[in-house]
Formats: sequence, C-alpha cells, structure tokens
Amino acid sequence: MAEAPLAAEVWDALRSLAFEDGERVAVLAAVQQWKERATRDSELEAARAVFEAARQELAVTASRRRAEEARIEDLTAKIRRTEERLASGQLHHEREILTAQGEVDRLRETLGQLELTWLETSALEERLIATQPETRDALALVESEAAVRMANAERELRSAEAHLAAIDRTRRQAAQLVPAEARDRYKALYSRTGGRPFALAVAGECSNCHAAVPAAAVQQLRGHTGVPSCPRCGRLLLAG
Repeated sequence: MAEAPLAAEVWDALRSLAFEDGERVAVLAAVQQWKERATRDSELEAARAVFEAARQELAVTASRRRAEEARIEDLTAKIRRTEERLASGQLHHEREILTAQGEVDRLRETLGQLELTWLETSALEERLIATQPETRDALALVESEAAVRMANAERELRSAEAHLAAIDRTRRQAAQLVPAEARDRYKALYSRTGGRPFALAVAGECSNCHAAVPAAAVQQLRGHTGVPSCPRCGRLLLAG
C-alpha cells in the first residue's frame, strides 16, 4: 500500500522553516555585529590610547625633570660643602687641598651636564603640556562621534533582535505543523549544521554536499510522502 502524501501545509511549513533558518543565520550574524559596535568603538579606543600615551609621556617626563632637579640640588649642596671646607682652612696638606679642588671641578662638570639635560627635559615637558589641550579636544570630538555611532548601533541591534524574535516565532509555528519524526530529526540537526538543517535535492544531488540522492528519496519527494535525509551530510531534503 502506497504511503499517503503529506498535507500541503506540512510542505509549506517545511519550506518556511528552511527559509527562516537561512534568514536566522544572517540575522544572528547581524545581531552579533551590532552588539559589538554598540559596546566597542575602534576609533574611540585608538583615540583613548593616543591620549593615554600622551598623558603617560608627560607624567614620565615630569618625573624625570623632578629627579634631575633633586640631583642638581644634591650636587649643588656637595659643591657648597666642599668649597666651605676649602675656605675654612681645615685642610692643611696640599694633597688634601688638591683632592678637594679636584672634587669640586668634577662636581661642577657633572652639574653643568645635568643642567643641560634638565633644560632639555623641561623644554620637552613644556611642549607636552602645550599639546595636552589639543589632544584632549581631539579625544572629546572622537568621543562625541563614537557616542552617535554606538547609539545608532544600539538602535540597529534592537531592530535586529526584534527581527530575530519574529523569525523564531515563525519557526516555532511552522515546526508545530511538521510530523514529530521529521521535527525530531530537524532539532537534532539544527545545532550540528550551524542552523542550516535543510538541503535541496537538485538533479539527483544534495545541494549541500553534492552526494547522490537515492532513488527512494527522490520518489518520496516527488510523491510528497516523506522528508528524506541526505545519506552523506544527513540534512533534511526538500525538492529543488
């Protein structure tokens, strides 16, 4: 006895599922994309990195300038103490006097080099301070533009999520019309196939893996008597 064909509404439901599944994959990708754009902005991150680098460079330069000033003060104090020893008459031997004078000369040479370095560091610090307002304004502009982009992305995200919810409602309604056996196979295949559990039987081949479709499966599709599976990839076959 020949199998009775499945009702037309079943095939309509299967075709609807196949279509909505394809739509869902695309919309789900859009949801992920808009979610990323709504929470992260690459231009803003780059601008913040530039601002932070400038702030760090200024902080390091200021710290180096203060360290150089402290060393200058220390050298100046050493020179003063040594000169006071020379002037006090406490040193009686020529060797002691020459050693102290040599120390003063070395300290003054080091002090002179350090003062040049301090001048360069101070000049760099001043330049960095002068660029801070411009860098801050540039960041503020990017932050303003990023806020607009992220707000737009948030709206697109809500729209995509609403579209996804509508697709899922349609899929649930269609799935209720599919015979239990085919529905169970559909559910088992859904995750394994990345949300694409259907394929078409076109010219005797599976449109997904191009395996030959058995004659019995072709007959089922022609007679609308069942929902065969591809013998290789396992996807549910619909007539192409």
